[in-house]
Amino acid sequence: MNKNQTAKILAMLEAYYPGSDVNPEIAVNAWHAILKNQDYEIVEHAVMGFAAADRRDYKKFPSVGQILGYVEKMTNTGDSPEELWNLVYKAISGNPDRAKEAFDSLPKCCQIWLNNPNQIRELGITDITTVNTVVRGQFLKTIKEIQEREKVQEQLPENVRKAIGTLQLGG
Repeated sequence: MNKNQTAKILAMLEAYYPGSDVNPEIAVNAWHAILKNQDYEIVEHAVMGFAAADRRDYKKFPSVGQILGYVEKMTNTGDSPEELWNLVYKAISGNPDRAKEAFDSLPKCCQIWLNNPNQIRELGITDITTVNTVVRGQFLKTIKEIQEREKVQEQLPENVRKAIGTLQLGG
């Protein structure tokens, strides 16, 4: 999204929530810094959806985070913890000789949780009751946090992500 499109989004929000006393230039720059990697049409629909669904008693100009939250709701891929567990379980139940392929086909958050393809092999030879109770419970308890961390990291500017990656690799 470019700055002109960001200005259109803010004008649309101003139409829905009049009375904002914010400097337009500052607002465009601030919102653009966060929205620049978003698709304009999706954000536009999110603004309309948010305004249409807004049932608050006091109609207050929304934050950029509220609009991004609505974008997320609209574009949700259906990767619930239970759906992700089903993918991991299928990988665990598969051919141990194809563990690398199974690992590579999993969503990134599942790969992070498993750590490496060998974990698929190891879980594949683990007692099925343990996998269906203990391992599943651990997965469901921690996968949401991994997903949230990934989302936060995706929203960081590229140079910050690289700097974090360098720090995690030991400098």
